[in-house]
Amino acid sequence: MDLDYFIQYTALEIVCVIFVFGFIFRITFSAFSVIRGSRGKTIRLRYILTVFLRALMPFHMAAAKRPFYALVRYVFHAILIVVPIWYSGHIYLWDQYGIEGSITALPDAWIDGLTLILLSISIYFFMRRMLWKNARRNTTISDYLLITLAAMPFLSGYLLSRETLVHLPFFGDHMETLHVLTAEVMILMAAFLFCRVRIDERPCTGCATCELNCPTGALAAEDKGNRRFFTYALYHCICCGTCVGTCPEYAAELRHFIGGAGYFQMLSRQTICSVEISACQRCGVLFAPEPQIVKLRDTIKEDYLLLCLRCKRETAARRSSLS
Repeated sequence: MDLDYFIQYTALEIVCVIFVFGFIFRITFSAFSVIRGSRGKTIRLRYILTVFLRALMPFHMAAAKRPFYALVRYVFHAILIVVPIWYSGHIYLWDQYGIEGSITALPDAWIDGLTLILLSISIYFFMRRMLWKNARRNTTISDYLLITLAAMPFLSGYLLSRETLVHLPFFGDHMETLHVLTAEVMILMAAFLFCRVRIDERPCTGCATCELNCPTGALAAEDKGNRRFFTYALYHCICCGTCVGTCPEYAAELRHFIGGAGYFQMLSRQTICSVEISACQRCGVLFAPEPQIVKLRDTIKEDYLLLCLRCKRETAARRSSLS
């Protein structure tokens, strides 16, 4: 068995099996988490149906806050699905594998156009993370790697269909193998690709708006000692973007990550952020997140800002009696 045959047939079958089993596993546990989280709801069936419907439109609750970015994301992910399924060359290969269906291929000109759009969006994602300060601050090498791995099958497929590099010895002989290999890497990446909420502690004020508005309870806030901890349940999350859309500080975001650890986080919660809680200067009781107090002091200079509600009322009453 030569290397080209192994990559184009054996390895492709293995990768597809891994992807299918991973997809079934994740769908099963996501459904289990939603059903489990419906306990205590007044109308459980309505809650479950609502959550599943919202899961079909990830990031939709953040679209109003970042409309252009949301639109670009939707187009990018739609092309990731449409081109591999409705390309005539792929449909022919499925027939060769015995996977016959009634799918009608899109015109090759459409496929080429969609491919160029996806490659252009990939460049936009790269430039956005390199040039925009807020995006660059939270970008890691893995983010660039994800964009590259997603774009490579489309780039290699476009070059293969156009026979662009056939005059070069290596590419002319192995371009099809390179295309299949990059596709396998992308499929394998998708099998271990998860989307999760991330909260940047630098701008976060601990207001818990994200937790209060989370429709599934994926985010939770709990005060322990003098700190407020935000925990996150991966399989409760439907990636609706509510936390992104409601966060006043732009601290919450949805981020992709690759790793098998996500498969073992079915019932667990991870701490993703924590902030210190301020103590009242008069009575010492803990009453508000420290970052909130710091931010408010930029505009409000009154000392009562550092007091809890009870002490504020006492101070107000004392001042009223003196006047």
